[in-house]
Amino acid sequence: MQAEPPYRLRQISCPHPADVANCTAVALDFETANASRASPCAVGLVWLHGGQVAHRAYRLVKPLDNRFDPGNIRVHGIHPGDVDLEPEFPAVWAELAPLVEGRVLLAHNAAFDTGVLVGTLQAYGLRVPELRTVCTLAAARRAWPGLPRHGLPDVAAQLGIEFRHHHALEDAEASAAIGLSAAKLLGLSDVAGLLEALRSTRQWPVDDARPASRTLPVQRQRPARYEGSDLSHPLHGKTVVITGVLRSMTREEALDAIAAVGGRTVANVSARVDYVVTGFEPGWSKLSRARVLQSAESGLQVIDEDRLLSLLGHPIG
Repeated sequence: MQAEPPYRLRQISCPHPADVANCTAVALDFETANASRASPCAVGLVWLHGGQVAHRAYRLVKPLDNRFDPGNIRVHGIHPGDVDLEPEFPAVWAELAPLVEGRVLLAHNAAFDTGVLVGTLQAYGLRVPELRTVCTLAAARRAWPGLPRHGLPDVAAQLGIEFRHHHALEDAEASAAIGLSAAKLLGLSDVAGLLEALRSTRQWPVDDARPASRTLPVQRQRPARYEGSDLSHPLHGKTVVITGVLRSMTREEALDAIAAVGGRTVANVSARVDYVVTGFEPGWSKLSRARVLQSAESGLQVIDEDRLLSLLGHPIG
């Protein structure tokens, strides 16, 4: 008798198109194999109808070259051998496209997941459809402005949602639940109404498919350092540059978190910078400049998102 695969490897087939014909929205989440947007190794989807979950699907994907970074494996627990016999994204998308296109897409920090979808389609030379997205991170900010943080685990905890973070299906389920709760709190009859309520609709046509770094523009002043911050904090008095898309929080939240502990954020890499934080698809020029300064023993450190979270004292995973 064959042993049941580990939880992260238990796949759920996609529904028949007729079964989701009345679904107006679908929540999705990607896990990626490396720092490239075009490296999905798992995707979870949750279709919504009438304020409830109608269907779920979870698929493993073999990324390009089946290349995994150790940091990504630590986050989601998926290894190259787990997906070596799985189809690459074009085959998976052929199944998903009829079930996704034309519906509102929900995702927490939607710039990341939309970026993975669009970037992977482009990498394979596939057509990028017109997408309408709702960022449930933005929805959470609107619905629960008093929360100190609006990351997926933080909002889920506030709503009593239990889930395994960085499992693509469970993250999609949590995003769906947050979207439904936010829509109800805001007096909307359907989660698709968040598009207008947040004024966050963006079309992703084929000729302009790269998503913005955040869904909603934020116009507020941020002090270089907050008064009263802990002088012993490892980021107090440090200068930080962020390049690439972060997964655990938006860039705006990261800048605020660094400022809150007495750090300073700047846009460009120089000899006065202490840390360069790399997200997904970091800027080539910033990384090159950082490597030159490292070789000159300037003291600059290039760190990934997990290390930033550790320095900030935020939970990882």
